Amino acid sequence: MDKNRDIEVLRAVAIGATILAHVIMLLPNPSSLLMRINSTFNFTVGVDLFFVVSGFVITRSLLTRVYARGNRSSKKVLADFWLKRAYRLLPAAWFWLVLISIYVYFMGYPFGPERNFVNTLQPIVASMMNVMNLYSSYCIEDTSSSGCFSFFYLNSHYWSLSLEEQFYFIYPLLFLFLPRRVLLASAIIIIIGLFFVKRPFLSYGWHFRVDGLCWGVLIGLFSISKKYSTLSIFIHNNKFLIRLLSYGLLLSLFWWTSVILSPAATAEIYGLSMVAAISALIVFLATFDIGMFGRWAKNSRILSYFGSRSYSIYLSHMIVFILFKATWGVGFPHLDGRMENLVVLVLGLIGVLICSEFTFQHVEKRFRR
Repeated sequence: MDKNRDIEVLRAVAIGATILAHVIMLLPNPSSLLMRINSTFNFTVGVDLFFVVSGFVITRSLLTRVYARGNRSSKKVLADFWLKRAYRLLPAAWFWLVLISIYVYFMGYPFGPERNFVNTLQPIVASMMNVMNLYSSYCIEDTSSSGCFSFFYLNSHYWSLSLEEQFYFIYPLLFLFLPRRVLLASAIIIIIGLFFVKRPFLSYGWHFRVDGLCWGVLIGLFSISKKYSTLSIFIHNNKFLIRLLSYGLLLSLFWWTSVILSPAATAEIYGLSMVAAISALIVFLATFDIGMFGRWAKNSRILSYFGSRSYSIYLSHMIVFILFKATWGVGFPHLDGRMENLVVLVLGLIGVLICSEFTFQHVEKRFRR
């Protein structure tokens, strides 16, 4: 697949929005302005945007592999895909899981004295086995289960990684061994079916937002059709209008979804489905690579830097901020609310950048194939 700069920038926007949502929640004394921003704009839906991007990118990658496989069988193509994804994703993810399990085992959970080995091990194993979305939902549904919340918060963001890994395992099987029409129909049925399913906050349905991935699959399959080529001419002849539409959709994704998704707990029956649909339209427009984000994004070194390290940044950001917040106040002078927020934010972000750079250079790059 040819390099698409708009998709790369959109992926960075999705991860950046999710991190922004987490940072606001983790500040020690969030100001009224930050609270208003957090309630007005739902940045957590950046993960839905990322799911659509992933569905599209993986579909295009599989299409490329199928067209270029030569004499290789589908089984060899599948094995090669799985092996590459495992080398790309698992070492860095497991690296952080090992670090935080060691920390919690010896130092205790940051917000409590509990050091039970089993309680420490449960979510680590769940994340390593890529079932953290199942484990997280189970903990929410069954609060009486021993150890669920003793370690849940530190690596809770691994739920989305687990969902993606499950998709990377199952989807290539369907892609390679099912007729295209059956695959297409299955994705459409899932999208329509989930539109009528109520998915409360942190429930099983909330942790299985596969409609975004299915939208990405549909976009990827449509991108090789003749109709897509015809539409591409229209899109490139109306770049200005398409850019305006894209900005409006991005604004609606972060603003309007804060209305249809209740921050308290419960999503409307159509809530997450609408989020996925809006995200899909944004990604669809980005696939035409018209310079949606302006000329500066085409050769931006800053975007290239953060894009290459986005996975390591996502892995480390919650862990670094939670541990930093837990140790804040020990050996530091007392500061007023605004200054404390600023110091925690700056030092926390510096810590994330340092940790993500180390992970990228010494873990990710060493295992990439």
